[in-house]
Amino acid sequence: MAMTATTTTTGTTSTKTTLSHAQKTVLAMSRAQYLSSIRATRPADALYVGVCVFRRDAHSSRPSVLLLHRPATATPSNPSSSSAAARRGRRRHGRQRGSGDEGTAADDGGWWELPGGRVRDSDCSISEAAARRVEETTGLRVTRVLGALRDVRRVGEARVPDWDDEGGGGGSNMLDDPAAAGGVLEGDVLGSLPAPRGGNARSGNSKNQPAARREHLQLNYAVLVQGREGLAVRGGDYDELVWASSGRVEALRLPEQLRAVARQGLAFAGECVF
Repeated sequence: MAMTATTTTTGTTSTKTTLSHAQKTVLAMSRAQYLSSIRATRPADALYVGVCVFRRDAHSSRPSVLLLHRPATATPSNPSSSSAAARRGRRRHGRQRGSGDEGTAADDGGWWELPGGRVRDSDCSISEAAARRVEETTGLRVTRVLGALRDVRRVGEARVPDWDDEGGGGGSNMLDDPAAAGGVLEGDVLGSLPAPRGGNARSGNSKNQPAARREHLQLNYAVLVQGREGLAVRGGDYDELVWASSGRVEALRLPEQLRAVARQGLAFAGECVF
């Protein structure tokens, strides 16, 4: 993607803004406006946003990207589970992985993800949705969108009356449980995944309802945040966070299409941020 860069300098960080006019227009759109604009060419049923937040590694001076860990053994709708209690305990102690701490989360069947989540009808714009989800999950405040990264699509089937993409709190990541259906990757598309958990029940027995194919689109961006003093795992979706260098991005358990986004984000940070 060819983009023209302009440069601003804050402190010791030179930040190149690489958004084109068309990309800025997309960021200013609401969920309904964007889904309507792509209906004729690349339609989607639900819209999500993911972000790459960066910091410079103190040892290597190379960029690292923020990742959040979602356990596979509990969901926000099941707070009484033992793993949910363990998550609450780790959050109380500010569980964060250091550069040499591999921890145990990678072995519990969960996945690492970028901060982000569902774009709601109540969000005035896609950029507002990105800022909201970053603050809800990490406490960080997005001050600027620096660049657009590759998007990700997921195709799944859902019992139509059983959930809607504005229900269930509206926060779950598009890749809520990548292992649940053994998804198959085709480029940037993850196939054969179930509908996001936590949707609103709207009728009786879902087994009697036909399944509908639903396509979910996640737009991904590189962003700048204001400080990191308030950084912590927040909300009920995640239990740990890590600043991942390029080597760690390869080692951690990420869905492959999100790994590709993280790689692209790190390359962007090395060229345009630090």
